[in-house]
Amino acid sequence: MKYYLRGEIAKISGINVETLRYYENNKLIPIPKRTSKGYRIKK
Repeated sequence: MKYYLRGEIAKISGINVETLRYYENNKLIPIPKRTSKGYRIKK
């Protein structure tokens, strides 16, 4: 299983961190599953 931080996801997808945060907060993209420490989990 691989874990990602918001900045890593933004870099991989070529968007700004704030854009990613906006999309998540406004439910424009699915909310990712996270570990107890807040890392996103890649399925």
